[in-house]
Amino acid sequence: MSQNPNQPRPFDVVLGSQIPTPSDAAVLGGLPGVKQRLASTAPQNRIAALKEALQHGDAGLDLVIQALQNEVIQVRWAAYSLLGQRKEPRIKQALREYNPWQKLTCLRTLEGHSHCVSCVIFSPDGQTIFTGSWDETIKVWELATGWQICTLDTQIGVDSLAISPDGQTLFSGMGNTVIKVWDWQTRREISTLGQPNISAMGVHALAVSRDGQILFSGDWGLLKAWDWQMGKELYNLRAHSIQIYCLAISLDGQTLVCASRDKTITVWDLPTAKQIHRFKGYSKAVTSVALTGDKKTLVSGSWDGSIKVWDLETGKEIYTLIGDKTQVNCVAISPDGQTFFGGGGENIIKVWDLQTGQQMNTLTGHKNHINSLAISPDGQTLVSCSWDKTIKVWGLA
Repeated sequence: MSQNPNQPRPFDVVLGSQIPTPSDAAVLGGLPGVKQRLASTAPQNRIAALKEALQHGDAGLDLVIQALQNEVIQVRWAAYSLLGQRKEPRIKQALREYNPWQKLTCLRTLEGHSHCVSCVIFSPDGQTIFTGSWDETIKVWELATGWQICTLDTQIGVDSLAISPDGQTLFSGMGNTVIKVWDWQTRREISTLGQPNISAMGVHALAVSRDGQILFSGDWGLLKAWDWQMGKELYNLRAHSIQIYCLAISLDGQTLVCASRDKTITVWDLPTAKQIHRFKGYSKAVTSVALTGDKKTLVSGSWDGSIKVWDLETGKEIYTLIGDKTQVNCVAISPDGQTFFGGGGENIIKVWDLQTGQQMNTLTGHKNHINSLAISPDGQTLVSCSWDKTIKVWGLA
């Protein structure tokens, strides 16, 4: 017989039962109970108390704001995440004053590639890192330990990576314009999409639809959609005049952003395959794009050294920053949409407040150009890769 989940356990205290309450027990509700649990030595109890505090009006909200200064990092992050969902002006001000990305530190450096590390991505669960290199390999790393899980031999340099939403299938854009499809856990190459062309510039941009059924790629001006399981091209769009360098797909899977060496950015409505916007204003190639989760804001970087922030609803530029004195190769946005990052030829990563455009931090340690950035789904870890053959893991610890 199945157990009734509502049945009290042997030591539960139940109203109306004949089991006496322990003499040293205290049952507190409301704000007193929240304050008591916030003093617990167990982080999970403090986090649970923060969630309950939001049910107690301004006084409870004050407790969550105060938790931004808690000595336990998990509690600080929980408070930051909870407050990030609020719109009150005083909450926005508190978040601007305390941003966890101001205190990033390099947790570890991963080494093993013998040539430039060109791209890095996370698995959907955030536990695994994938890196592609011009040394003709893909390496798979365990985030928690930095342990190298396996190496995939690609036989040609890797320009881009993407992964299916279930985390099972890995896609690599190759220097000879083909796309390789991998079951990375068995280290088996499943199939190859496209025809090799060693005279072309390779596949620098990949993105996967949210249902995992369609793979998008960018090469010499064409935005292509693939049924990767059937191994066939569904359609292609003339998005740009020359090489496409980057793609970004919205969380709802409806919008795709594409940028190119032709100095422009195009925005596409995927259900209709219609172009929504074309952004101009750069003097050199646009090399990187990133979308906020609500797809209201786009961040883009260029080889002209600037980063632009765009309003996708109006199609207007919000502001421009000098991201790098030489060139910007990569940008990334934190999952909460509060912070963005840029890296390039100065060998550093800059951290900005997305709303204000104020620079908050500079991360140093790489010895050559930053090529790619990735942020874990929980927003607590940033990974960078470089021409110096290394991968660095940055965290809030």
